[in-house]
Amino acid sequence: MTDIRTQYLIERAIDGNLTSEEQQELQDLKTLYPELESQISAELSLANLIQAQAPSSFGPKFHAMVMEQIAREAENRPVLLDTDFVDRLWNLFPKIGLPSLGTACLFMVANANAAAAETPIIDALFGLPSEPLQMFFII
Repeated sequence: MTDIRTQYLIERAIDGNLTSEEQQELQDLKTLYPELESQISAELSLANLIQAQAPSSFGPKFHAMVMEQIAREAENRPVLLDTDFVDRLWNLFPKIGLPSLGTACLFMVANANAAAAETPIIDALFGLPSEPLQMFFII
């Protein structure tokens, strides 16, 4: 019986990071599920075995080698967000975006003026029948 919460508690117990509430919760689970004790023992012995076989520390040059590799990778990595591109795009908006918006408004007004007087305004502006739009509660 190891659901996500139980596995979380087991891992915290192995690391020695259980709070008093979590300790009580794990103890309650052990009472309900006696096989949990053997699972915890097995995982604890495995963690101790791995920890015993791992080297106690890295060599003196390891940190420097890792930092050099990170620096090399950072130099070769492409820039994710080119600030010059964003600035150029922002400066381009008044030249293209605003005239496009004005043109769209002109077409809507011209479409509304060309429509018959009995046509609902939503039909005239967008050239769409209002019945399907009413079905979706847009108007």
